[in-house]
Amino acid sequence: MITTLIVDDEPLTRSYLRQALEAQGASILGEAEDGAQALQLAEDLCPDLILLDLDFKTPGLTGLEIGSALLGLDPGPLVAFVTGSSQHAVAAFELGALDYLVKPVAPDRLAKTVARARSRLIARRARREAQQRMLERTTPAPRRRVPVWAPSSAVRLIRIEEIDSIEAREKRVYVRTGDNEYCTDRTLSQLETLLPPDQFFRIHYLHLVRLERVEELLFLGNHRYAVRLSDNRVLPVGRSRYPALRQRLGLDCVMNLEGRVPVDELVISPTPATITAGAE
Repeated sequence: MITTLIVDDEPLTRSYLRQALEAQGASILGEAEDGAQALQLAEDLCPDLILLDLDFKTPGLTGLEIGSALLGLDPGPLVAFVTGSSQHAVAAFELGALDYLVKPVAPDRLAKTVARARSRLIARRARREAQQRMLERTTPAPRRRVPVWAPSSAVRLIRIEEIDSIEAREKRVYVRTGDNEYCTDRTLSQLETLLPPDQFFRIHYLHLVRLERVEELLFLGNHRYAVRLSDNRVLPVGRSRYPALRQRLGLDCVMNLEGRVPVDELVISPTPATITAGAE
């Protein structure tokens, strides 16, 4: 729903505009009868659209100057000038006015102004969302580290680049880095969310591995699978997770060869993607 502020020194005009705006589904946040009050309410209420009488005078300020000040607010409202003549139309649009309405304002003419305001707000919101997405893509991600318990009972912060795999066993979670293993109080699901999804994959409900550490994908028969890591450890692969793992390793193109040798003896090495029989 579009929110509005009505600025006019004539009570009857404000009442008419209120009724006409409400008929268009707009929400009236407030009314002001002079420029100073309009500026204060605009800052306090942040309306989407302001209908501003161009003819009334505030000491020291013209209607155009008040409109310029309103348009300069952050976030800036849309401003439609309402006046008894068309002589200031060019100046109003040069300021960036949404519309210029000449009294008496017909309901169908005001409906066009409200529709234009809605379209402008949708476009503005889309631009802001696009800018935010661009900012998120270009802003470096904060350096993330995983807290673990070191042998000295101190808390060590392990850089994500150091992690080879993570395993849950005996109601604990262990982080593997090279030849070392550390216990952490984070759950496997929490760590799965923390780690970059393009680098890590949860191959089993108990195992999370760095994909580049996978040396071989093993077929064990009876729809059972495992991976051999670069440190020669063999970890199971969940049956439901196997298709996604196969895709992540780029092995879709060789899966049709699975039945050409006994499954107990089939090994696929993802880097390079070759198949050997009798390797196990």
